[in-house]
Amino acid sequence: MAEPQLVSVDSLTRDLSNGQPASEVLDRLRGHFKAGHGVQNAVYAVRRRLLEAGHAHPNLDEFALTHEEISANKRRSEQAVLARNAAPLVVTRGAALVDTIHAMLLAATTETTYANLSIPLLIASGRRMAEIMNGSSVFKPTSNAHICVFTGQLKKKSEAVQPYCIPLLVPFTVFSHGLTVLQKKQSASRARAITTNAQCAARYQKTLQEGLDAMTEKNTVPLPPCHLHSLRAIYAALVYELFASSHQFCYTAMRILGHSHLQESLPYSYVRVLGVDGVRGVFGPLQFLQ
Repeated sequence: MAEPQLVSVDSLTRDLSNGQPASEVLDRLRGHFKAGHGVQNAVYAVRRRLLEAGHAHPNLDEFALTHEEISANKRRSEQAVLARNAAPLVVTRGAALVDTIHAMLLAATTETTYANLSIPLLIASGRRMAEIMNGSSVFKPTSNAHICVFTGQLKKKSEAVQPYCIPLLVPFTVFSHGLTVLQKKQSASRARAITTNAQCAARYQKTLQEGLDAMTEKNTVPLPPCHLHSLRAIYAALVYELFASSHQFCYTAMRILGHSHLQESLPYSYVRVLGVDGVRGVFGPLQFLQ
């Protein structure tokens, strides 16, 4: 869900920087999200923003969730993971899906809709919506057509963000073409430039989700009905089938999704890919995992 302007990381950081009591800002944040990881992630983001800016807020220690809230969030997360794995998302035509997004990216022009541009890019790279749509991420080719170096990881709670290798489900030239067309389309738009991830979600998330729903309903993309965020899990499952990894799935997912800990990757294990007989490992080994 997109955050309203009155409750965003920027506005919360500004309020704290201007001396508003931490307890008041935190109560407003709790009221907006009610419960769950939304408030926890926002707290992490605001604290990191303040620390990076060198602001010594007198009550920064108070701008934190209670142990009870953190424990409740952890329980909800565990229950959600169990529920997803009890009813896995099944992609029945994995190889056909890769062929489809390849063709969509090759055919991309600035007249192509945002959904038809962005959804193939999300599936091909496994990046978050904001990492594709914010115009700040950098993808550089390597000697392997299906491996690139990605810079622009979001949601890192503390450590400095470093470039790292990611596998692509289409050749880099095809991915780069689609991304370049998307950025040209965005540049030609009269809309104001995006400066925050909240603005990125507010502008694109509804449009892309509706586009994805239309694709699955009309079967223009061979996917079951799913949420945009599930595309990262679908990507990870496809990579594990179409590349050769010497590691178990969760370790592979941790590395290709840019997670810091194995626990972060467990929620992405709910996708089952079929329709890849005869093409398993076709893109070669994930040597950078060694």
